[in-house]
Amino acid sequence: MPGEKQIMREVQESRSESRPVARPSGGGAPAPDTVRAEWDAYWSAEPSGIKRLYDVIAVIYRLFIIKPALNHYMKRYFAPGEPVLHAGCGGGQVDVDVVKRLNVTALDISPVALERYRALNGPDCTLLEGSILDIPADAGSFAGIYNLGVMEHFYEDDILDILRQFHRVVRPGGRLVLFWPPRYGLPNRVLRFAHYLINDVFKKPLKLHPDEFSPIESRAQIERWLNRTGFSLVAFSFGPRDLFTHVIVVAERARGRP
Repeated sequence: MPGEKQIMREVQESRSESRPVARPSGGGAPAPDTVRAEWDAYWSAEPSGIKRLYDVIAVIYRLFIIKPALNHYMKRYFAPGEPVLHAGCGGGQVDVDVVKRLNVTALDISPVALERYRALNGPDCTLLEGSILDIPADAGSFAGIYNLGVMEHFYEDDILDILRQFHRVVRPGGRLVLFWPPRYGLPNRVLRFAHYLINDVFKKPLKLHPDEFSPIESRAQIERWLNRTGFSLVAFSFGPRDLFTHVIVVAERARGRP
C-alpha cells in the first residue's frame, strides 16, 4: 500500500485526469493554442488549502478504487499487447498497470500533462500531443480507445465529433471503454454538497472539480449517440466496483460501416 510520501508525490505529479475544454452546443471551438495554454496552466498550478486536501483524497480514490476497476475492464475487453489509445490521458495515475499489459498511446492536448504521464509511466507508453476533437493518428490505428472522466465535460455536439474521431482511428470491431459519470452518481452528490458548503455557506469562491456538461442521463441517451457515430453498445455498467462513480460504457465499432 502506498505510504504518505508516495501519495503526496502522486498529488504533485497528476492532480486529476485530464478533461479537454468543452464548448457550447453549436458554438465555435476554441483555438488549439488557447486550449493548450489553458491546460498547461491547469497542470502547472500548485493547489493549496482545501483544494490540496481534495487532491490528496482524489489520489487515494484513484489508486485504490478507480485503477483496479480500469484494470478489470481493460483485461476483460483487450488481449495483451493490443494497441490502445488513452484519449485525454492527463497525468496517467490509473495507467500504471495498463501500460505494462497493453501497447498504450497516451493522448493529451497539454505537453505539461504528457510530461507528467511520462514521469509516472516511463518507457512503457507512446505520447501523442493533440486534441480528441482532431486526433493526430491514422485511420484504424488502434484496437480500442479508453478514457476516464472526460466525455462529461463536453456538450452534445462535441461528444458526437469525438465519437466520430474515435470511429475513424479505431479498427472495425474495435472497442471503446469509457468511464463516464452519471448525473446522480455518488461522487457527484458529494461534490455538489461540498461546493454548496464552500461557496454558499462559507462564501469561498473555490471550484474543486471542472464543470460537467453532459453526465449520463440514461442508457437510451448513450445508445443514441453511439448509433449516430457507427458504434453499438456492448455493456452499460454502474455498480460497486468503482463505488458508483462512473457508468462504464463499452461499445464496438460496427464492422460493416466505413
